[in-house]
Amino acid sequence: SNTDHRGRAQTFTEVVDPDSGCRTTVRSDGSQEVRCDDGSGSWTDSYGRTRRWTEVVDPDSGCSIRTNEDGSGEIRCPDGTNTRTDDKGRTSSSTYDEDSGCTSETRYDGSVSTWCGDGTTTTMDANGNTSTTLYDTETSCSTTEEANGASHTWCEDGSGSRTDPNGRAHTWMMDYDAETGCTTRTESNGTVHTECEDGTGSRINPQGRTTAWSGEVYDAETGCTTQQHTDGGSSTNCDDGSRSWVGNDGSTSSYDAATGCNVRTNSNESTERHCDDGTGTRTDRDGRTYEWTEDYDAETGCTTQSNTDGSSNRWCEDGSNTWTNADGEAHTSTYDDGTGCHTETHSEGSVSTRCNDGTGTHTDAEGNVWTWERPETTQDEGTGCTTEAYNDGSSFTWCEDGRTVTVDTEGNVDERLPPAEVTNDDGSVTRTWSDGTVETRDLDGSSHTVWADGTWKSVRVRPDGTIVESHSDGSRTAIQPDGTRAHTNSFGQTSSSVQLGDDEDGGSVTTYEDGSEYLDYGDGRRTWRDASGFTFEVTIDQSSGDRITTASDGSRRVERPDGSFEHQYSDGSVDTGTIDEGGNLVIRSADGTTAVAYADGSESWTDPWGLNSQTVVAEDGGRYTAFSDGWTESESADGRTMIRTSPAGATETRTTLADGTVQIDYPGGGTARFDPTTGEGSYTEANGSVFLLRRLDDGTIVGTDSRGRVIEHNPMTGSTRMAGADGTSQTTTRLEDGSFRAVLVDGTEIVTAPNGSQVVTGPDGSSAETTVTGDGWVARREDGTTVTSSTAGDGTTRVAYDYMAGAGGISSIARNPGDGTMQVVLGNGDTIDISVAEDGSITMAGPDFERTFEPGSGIAGRIQTALADDGSSTVSTASGTTSMVSADGSTMTVESSDGSTAIATKDSEGVTVDVDGVTYTYAFN
Repeated sequence: SNTDHRGRAQTFTEVVDPDSGCRTTVRSDGSQEVRCDDGSGSWTDSYGRTRRWTEVVDPDSGCSIRTNEDGSGEIRCPDGTNTRTDDKGRTSSSTYDEDSGCTSETRYDGSVSTWCGDGTTTTMDANGNTSTTLYDTETSCSTTEEANGASHTWCEDGSGSRTDPNGRAHTWMMDYDAETGCTTRTESNGTVHTECEDGTGSRINPQGRTTAWSGEVYDAETGCTTQQHTDGGSSTNCDDGSRSWVGNDGSTSSYDAATGCNVRTNSNESTERHCDDGTGTRTDRDGRTYEWTEDYDAETGCTTQSNTDGSSNRWCEDGSNTWTNADGEAHTSTYDDGTGCHTETHSEGSVSTRCNDGTGTHTDAEGNVWTWERPETTQDEGTGCTTEAYNDGSSFTWCEDGRTVTVDTEGNVDERLPPAEVTNDDGSVTRTWSDGTVETRDLDGSSHTVWADGTWKSVRVRPDGTIVESHSDGSRTAIQPDGTRAHTNSFGQTSSSVQLGDDEDGGSVTTYEDGSEYLDYGDGRRTWRDASGFTFEVTIDQSSGDRITTASDGSRRVERPDGSFEHQYSDGSVDTGTIDEGGNLVIRSADGTTAVAYADGSESWTDPWGLNSQTVVAEDGGRYTAFSDGWTESESADGRTMIRTSPAGATETRTTLADGTVQIDYPGGGTARFDPTTGEGSYTEANGSVFLLRRLDDGTIVGTDSRGRVIEHNPMTGSTRMAGADGTSQTTTRLEDGSFRAVLVDGTEIVTAPNGSQVVTGPDGSSAETTVTGDGWVARREDGTTVTSSTAGDGTTRVAYDYMAGAGGISSIARNPGDGTMQVVLGNGDTIDISVAEDGSITMAGPDFERTFEPGSGIAGRIQTALADDGSSTVSTASGTTSMVSADGSTMTVESSDGSTAIATKDSEGVTVDVDGVTYTYAFN
């Protein structure tokens, strides 16, 4: 038996056949390996898939030559050289030099890595950029020299330095005082961090701000215990039940046990008051006050919460619930014990019903009715598979080994298999995924991953324990054994992270080349100070356990331990989530969306346009969701498998594999995968194009695609950087007041204020401005055109256009979200009426035409669009021309009425067009 690096044990048996000279190994997972004296062999994985090979030894060179049936192969020679060829004919080779003790690997893209026994490592990427790492045994330090002139040094005593390409250096030293038991790290930017063995400590940042912490102190006279926290704040808990908390930003929170009220004052001068009797007040930094009261009626058993904006929420002991918004629109939910059904009634006339047996209905305001049933679920203990059968004849099966099988209404079967896993001779494990990704993990924790388009990621573990992660987009991260991190992103900008404390739970501080700083305390509190002036802070109210997020633009989010929340935006609008008497979470968003997460696990959701969904929970714990537009979702009880089915019958499956990897298979042939342990994900199109996504330790999200584009997004600030393979770039930064400033490739600058007002300045200095008004907005364009949009109290919106002399176009647009209609008035007075039904169908009527779009079939009219079962679409015109587009969008065929044909095919390199036998090629670059 043996145990892998995840702790999973596996047993095996071996049998040798003396007649054939073959040794057969059978493992407990059902896999089997055969190796014969003549060099041939085979491998059968646990799913029954077999790969065969032959192997011969060259008597002259002594090299072993292995050829696999898929065309790949490997040559291993006694002198340590090794050559591998994949199934696409791409070759990489490695050699070992006994004199130097170094191994060099040359990959098919021209990149080279060399690592030696003395700790020296040299890497050259496909563009010829070289980095070298040397280990000094006398100083016990490793120094890496990058091709761009940057360098990094880490020493075993905790000291180190970092020098950027411009020669700017950042150094740090570590000192231990045996008398005090304190270790001090002093950095060249002025930061001083001290940790002592008695638990006390302090940190001074470059701006001179000190953060200190100590143990608990009890005052016998007051009966209160006070504790200082790492952010410089404090919390106090008293014997009478009262408590208070002070944050380092000046915010305070206190609970008075006598009155039952908690009062909080925030650093931005906004205040909140929550009392045990249900009353409360919130005042934002601009003085706007929001107040609520609660009243209980013992006769009806109902509690009513009334708000100052005119909205109210009423919940009763019989399970009914009524929410009325500020405009008087009501949503009522009731439950019938006899039928086991919940009914939701909306003031506009729609009614939705969901029952415990999985059935449900939805009736829109016009009387149209939709019904659904929960699928029948069966389990096969012998195979470990679960099957859901739907009333339309289709079914979905998922198995414990990760295999899934989908059967559509026509009986067509689509089977998806988990990755094939092979243990190599050196003990490394190679996994091959269905999307073409190949991942190899070595015994020391190193790994190498290559995606279908050749994009790669390499993780190397050095002898000193340093982990170096490199990506083909040029980014690189080095993690020292003490937790220190040095990161260079795809744009050449650097950052470094240092742990606060002795382990990862102690938090970290990250400083960036542009002066930004990110501080993670490790206990849920975080602080971001951007170079632009924007700040973002997460604190924990020690008295209530509330998690509070504030930003310099005035926005604020409170998340409570019971699951309720409030999100106040910088414009004053609010999203709320409250817990009613039945333990249900009732969510009301500023945009009009409402949702209820019931205590029994079921859910309901309605958007501002009336689209809604109902989720029910099966007896086995599985979840089934039906949407009013025809989509359905079915999720297994353990959450490891989910299938989404479109109104046209196309299916999308999500499967969680044994190692935790989440894989999504799309109907067009695309595949997405996400590894929650690393924060990395990928999406591979059917044509082989790949989009990669990964999350860095500071929360930054990095995306790359097959065209060489790189995107970095900071979710804390919303700032984004994008660079193309041709060197062009675009940036978006967050200003201190919350405005976004975007600079486009051509130099155009766009500044968008938190309230939506916007100023656009062109490269030539010309500008256009949009100003948000009380009921809409006014846009003044460069050409003198003025566009005015206004929204009435009933939700209808009208947009009017005022053109400069001599110009014209659309005169006005009127939209009514209540009934899903829109009217466009052209400059000549003609009108076009557009209506959207609740099933998603769209009808457009003009002076002399009418067209209808059905989600499940296409468009009917003079120009018609038809959707096929395989996801492809065909567009036909009245003149006889047809266009056919494949499901994945990579191929389009156009046939004109005169017989001419054009075929366009897109891949990761560009587009190829064949017109009546003549070929044209258009490269993306």
